[in-house]
Amino acid sequence: MITIAFEKKDNAIYVAHTDILRTLNRIFRRAGIQVNYSKGFNRHMSLKLSQPLPFGIASKEEWVTADIEKEYSEKEILQLFNENSPPFLTAYKAYNVKTNPNLGGQVVASDYFIASKKAIQYKDEILSALKTLEYTITNKKGIETIKQAGKLIYEVKVDDKGIYVLCGFGNNNLRIDLLSEKLNSLFDLDITITDIVRLKQYVERAGKLLWANEYVKSLV
Repeated sequence: MITIAFEKKDNAIYVAHTDILRTLNRIFRRAGIQVNYSKGFNRHMSLKLSQPLPFGIASKEEWVTADIEKEYSEKEILQLFNENSPPFLTAYKAYNVKTNPNLGGQVVASDYFIASKKAIQYKDEILSALKTLEYTITNKKGIETIKQAGKLIYEVKVDDKGIYVLCGFGNNNLRIDLLSEKLNSLFDLDITITDIVRLKQYVERAGKLLWANEYVKSLV
């Protein structure tokens, strides 16, 4: 079993999560990497992705785990992946793991960079507002839910490049796109969806956040 970290950038930010999965299927087939298939009637390639981001957001750290038939070195798998992938998906780490890290279910937090040169002008106000900030989510049935953003924000930094936010993801998810919209409405920061980049993902171990990369390495 191999777990690969890759970047999602450029045109990939406009590709739906299901289509990213289809692209990964094609990458493995073109590369000649023999991936096992699920059992049952509707068999499919055994690939497990980390959870999807909102449409339009780039990521420095996405993960896919493949149940492969033979073991490759990190160098081999990265070369095969990148030689057969589109330029907007680039692998940079690979680990032969003994068990599926299940990052889709284990990740509880992500950190993001939100580019905004205006943010530094409102640094103190932004830091104060994020402690009690609320935003509204409307589901498919039109039912609105108020989210307490402050409870899901673990760390914030503002500098002359923009805003860095470490916040909940997964089951206790803070929608970073909706948070950015709220900051726009409060401070007129001119943030667009393409100004947001996910930097890292984290799992929880012993009550603390552990970088997903370190967690995956522990399973080698």
